[in-house]
Amino acid sequence: MQPSAEEFCGLLMKAVAEKWGYVWGLNGEVWTTERAEKYKKDRRSPPAGNSPSTYWTVRCAKWYGRMAADWSGLIGWALRRLGAFGPKQDMGSGAFIGACKTAGSIKSSLPQEDGLLLWRSGHVGILYQGEVSEAKGTDYGVVYGVSPPSSFTKWGYLPYLT
Repeated sequence: MQPSAEEFCGLLMKAVAEKWGYVWGLNGEVWTTERAEKYKKDRRSPPAGNSPSTYWTVRCAKWYGRMAADWSGLIGWALRRLGAFGPKQDMGSGAFIGACKTAGSIKSSLPQEDGLLLWRSGHVGILYQGEVSEAKGTDYGVVYGVSPPSSFTKWGYLPYLT
């Protein structure tokens, strides 16, 4: 049985309440100094415009000891917790909007339904009670009500939810 949009949004709001961090490439894991040092040593690619020598250990240091995810990792984490995704399943923002069988332009219409995927190039958020839940970026973490729905360009119904 597919999980409901209400259950899905509940998990996202849990991440907001727990003040999750944003770390590029994470999918709902605790961010540690050990992991940061390993990523730095391995020269793992950070988001565009960031240096591996500082992104992991300096910019993301404020999230040490906290759960963290990036924008698609947050959605994937919630879907895995609800059994809608397999343990290793992951998707980027483009794949998420591409998976939506029903989608549209924010400019022409925007259904006001909880659990609606919001998309713009390179980023996704989820509509909940008319506001956006999202992993906004390294400086912000997982937030609710910061970005307006109109800052996205497309919307879609995730096929993993009822």
